[in-house]
Amino acid sequence: MISNVIKEIILDFQNHALETGITRHLNYSIVPKKAFICIGVRRYGKTTFLYQIIENLKKNTNIKKENIIKQSCTGI
Repeated sequence: MISNVIKEIILDFQNHALETGITRHLNYSIVPKKAFICIGVRRYGKTTFLYQIIENLKKNTNIKKENIIKQSCTGI
């Protein structure tokens, strides 16, 4: 079923080591129960920036990794 495929994709991401690159010092805020969206031009470091935010959330908050999902919308 498609739901099993989605679960597997989410679990793979949650257990995958993230490439966080060079730390960016940008201001952002996380709003509880809302999606965090990063938009911009191609190849500008959006995914790396999101990975840095995810690592920060996992290390410095009580947010469980199971509650963090990254979804790419490339090609939409």
